[in-house]
Amino acid sequence: MPARSFGQIGWPLCLLCWAAARPFASGESGRAEADFSIDADFPGGNIRVLSVEGDRAVVAPDLRDIQPGKWWFYWSLRFTAPAGTRAEIVFRERNPIGVRGPACSADGGATWSWMGADSVASFSLNGKPAWSFEARVPEGAAEIRYSGAIQYLETHLQAWLARHRGNPALRVEELCRSREGRCVELLRAGCLDADKAR
Repeated sequence: MPARSFGQIGWPLCLLCWAAARPFASGESGRAEADFSIDADFPGGNIRVLSVEGDRAVVAPDLRDIQPGKWWFYWSLRFTAPAGTRAEIVFRERNPIGVRGPACSADGGATWSWMGADSVASFSLNGKPAWSFEARVPEGAAEIRYSGAIQYLETHLQAWLARHRGNPALRVEELCRSREGRCVELLRAGCLDADKAR
């Protein structure tokens, strides 16, 4: 595989790290005569539970940090239930699910896969457009995460940096501090010796 410059990989990585560091709204949890719960109390989590009836949960992205009157498509939820439990997750009025369907993770967000476009059903709910997918906790697990996009969080960055610790072509510095005082990493990659740089 040909080497890539920081300009090719660095800025997308910085943007992903910024998004992971930004404090998204924590969302709500919902349980109403159901044997499952939905929440966003984890890094990158973002969801509002509007209603739960039986095995159907109507949800929406949490727009707490968005300007009034604006809309944002990002969402990520945790579905907790006994293994094998199924539920219908419904978004209404505006569709935040991408063309590959939801992304899902059965290992706490470490790895992700796409469910596929055919996992999403479109229909009318109370006279308004709606889109849904089936959530199911896999055997041997107690929860599963779903998101509108595959997540890349601080834990992923730190795992990658650990694998490349000591590499002279990689340096981690501080770009700035977040509003909460967290270090926002700046990664420099390539020939970092000024005397050898061409």
